[in-house]
Amino acid sequence: MWRGCPLQNQKRMPVLSPRLRAIADWVRPDAVLADIGTDHALLPVLLRLSGKVRQALASDIGAGPLGRAAETVAQYGAEGITLIRCDGLQHPAFAAATDLVIAGMGGELIAAILAAAPALHTPERRWLLQPMSRDPQLRAYLCRAGFVLDRERVIQEGRHLYPLLAAYWDGRPRRCEAVFGEIGLLRSRQGAAEAAWIAARLRALEEKRRGLERASNPVENPGAVQRLIEAIREADV
Repeated sequence: MWRGCPLQNQKRMPVLSPRLRAIADWVRPDAVLADIGTDHALLPVLLRLSGKVRQALASDIGAGPLGRAAETVAQYGAEGITLIRCDGLQHPAFAAATDLVIAGMGGELIAAILAAAPALHTPERRWLLQPMSRDPQLRAYLCRAGFVLDRERVIQEGRHLYPLLAAYWDGRPRRCEAVFGEIGLLRSRQGAAEAAWIAARLRALEEKRRGLERASNPVENPGAVQRLIEAIREADV
């Protein structure tokens, strides 16, 4: 695991939140990083100052976030960072990226950004995805679009829990089973954050089942939800 900046680099470094720090740990050494929806550009600035990545692209759709990113780059004197204003991955510069981060968005929006850039779906690229909501929809998209989800963890930041997914593309669509959509590769044995996250997911499904049972005309079979709950518990070993 990457442990931060080399000793010879004495520059002042930005402080990352636990969520961004976990993402930084998963970026491969000597990568060309693309940070989509960068906001303050803290992640690319730290990874460039530390020497972990050889180049970084930081993009956002809005002028305000990109302006804040430029201020961070100037504040820390970071070099080798290209700031791009664009929607999602719709810029030719992303063709050079090897490790692409899309974090802090809903799972459906992350899936839409990926779907709109099929030319970037190549086996050598690594995708680090951190959905704030609707992670089952993101896993379902990854399966049907030919991505392999090869690593997951949960990051605790204060009282909040965030899933982090790592994926690569092999071009072979897969069926996304309901249990995989809900918890992916996450298991309670991984740690306290994963156990808490799965427990919260089960509580939400239990609440959904009870609501369906109370409804006069339920839109979904409560028995199917109960079977999903039982299947998740069985898989979480």
